[in-house]
Amino acid sequence: MHSPGKLVEFKDRQDVVRALRWPSECISPEDAQFFDVLRYWESLRRGGLLPEPRAIDPIMLKPVLGWVHKVDTSDPDPRNYFFRLWGSNVGLEQYVPFKGMRVSEYPSTPYRDAVMQDYHDVVGSGVPAYQQVLATLRYREYAYGRLILPLAADGRRVTQLLVCVHDRPAETLSERVTGGTWVMRSGTRADETSSHSTQRFAIIDGGKRH
Repeated sequence: MHSPGKLVEFKDRQDVVRALRWPSECISPEDAQFFDVLRYWESLRRGGLLPEPRAIDPIMLKPVLGWVHKVDTSDPDPRNYFFRLWGSNVGLEQYVPFKGMRVSEYPSTPYRDAVMQDYHDVVGSGVPAYQQVLATLRYREYAYGRLILPLAADGRRVTQLLVCVHDRPAETLSERVTGGTWVMRSGTRADETSSHSTQRFAIIDGGKRH
């Protein structure tokens, strides 16, 4: 599992994916819509158990519908994770719908490997994760925040993931993600006016586990 707050890079000769990986309490104000989704997920926990997939009410996710994936992770091999639902507003690959596709079937090797690692980390830990991603795939640039929430049919073993995506202008991420520098508020709420701090992080080869 990769350490939180680290900049991880996956690349080949054509594509590159860089992601800052954080615990969910470090959500950036630019991705403020994730706060309500996270609070809703937390409200469904009972006795410390994870929410069941069937407990998710789409109406409660209305502000982010179209930007939500549901990923089946019941197979222990992350190569066999597949998309039960694909957000229709997500512009990856020019809005190609990936519903029913296995994560390992994605055509870009760096992106496929990065996503499998991100999903597998949450499945293994049972803990929500927040990432900010800057990717160049087939000469197209994508920048977005991503919140990954674990779901479990028995409350313990993660069998599905609820994944929320928020597209961001690339310029709001490029300096931070490529340079390994992150400016964050000391609080986690978008409306807080607390002081900012700047921290620097090393780039980790995505092919290595930490």
